[in-house]
Amino acid sequence: MDEDDTPFHKVNNGANLHTDPVWEVSVMTVTKSIREMSEGIEDPRCACDVKIPLYDVLAVSIAAILCGQEELSSMMDYIDVHADELTAQFGLSSIPSESTLRRVLSLINPLQFGIACLGLMQRGGIEPGDVIAVDGKAIRSTEKLKSLQRGLRVLIGHGRTEQRTCSIVRMDGLPELQEWSGIALFIAMDRTTEQDGRITQERSYYFSSLLGTATHLWHLIRDHWQIESMHWMLDVTFHEDACRAHNPILQLNLNLLRKLALTILRQHLKRQADTGDKKAVRRSLRQQMNRCLAHVSTLVEVLSQADIASLFAAELDA
Repeated sequence: MDEDDTPFHKVNNGANLHTDPVWEVSVMTVTKSIREMSEGIEDPRCACDVKIPLYDVLAVSIAAILCGQEELSSMMDYIDVHADELTAQFGLSSIPSESTLRRVLSLINPLQFGIACLGLMQRGGIEPGDVIAVDGKAIRSTEKLKSLQRGLRVLIGHGRTEQRTCSIVRMDGLPELQEWSGIALFIAMDRTTEQDGRITQERSYYFSSLLGTATHLWHLIRDHWQIESMHWMLDVTFHEDACRAHNPILQLNLNLLRKLALTILRQHLKRQADTGDKKAVRRSLRQQMNRCLAHVSTLVEVLSQADIASLFAAELDA
């Protein structure tokens, strides 16, 4: 169906739900970030047929997913119910119908989307030599993985203590492996876990073509496993493996939007915890999504504290 034939919802652009100056600044920050992100993506639709800007589609999609809507049908239910609020706060010209939402998200080129995000990553402060952890994920049933913890070599939480040790051996010290061209280091990662008086030990092995210190390589391995942790969180928080979208482009773009939402929510909860909000420490991502669903003011607050372009690029996993 051409967009000329696609029904869409006209909305009340005159709605003014909040007049507080601080609130208006927050809204301006949100709209600016989403517009910057949308400007880096080519709209594949014929310009003569476009009645609903790409910005409008991305804005309502981000809002719906942040509020816990996992499928296009539930996303559209949320968008319909909150049409006036979304229009007032995000400066939308119109609200897309479900067919338009599906069509646009099925047309955006994920590879081009990724390249645009990598460009934004440079603007977000990523320097040459920084690590970008990349890994693939199939949308299907998965085994439950331990939620990996971040940033510490000795990790304490939930009555559990972990100690990780990274050891490296240069390949020129292993003559029997010299025929393995391009490999510079052999790495052993040891993990000792103590919980409820029980101690377990695990060892993982890696090969690397990169020369570096044990500390540097430990950080590289940790960054890769943070991606695996994110896959687990996508399954638990967004039930991604239950998504029935059959169009592969639509599936990829929904995956990218979920990762954006996941990062925004995690950053918001961390910021609240850092300011001394004890409740935020215990609040789950799903609980924060429910708060966004209940109050549009919470949704705007969460979005206004995030540099969406940089966050999206930093969590890109294609």
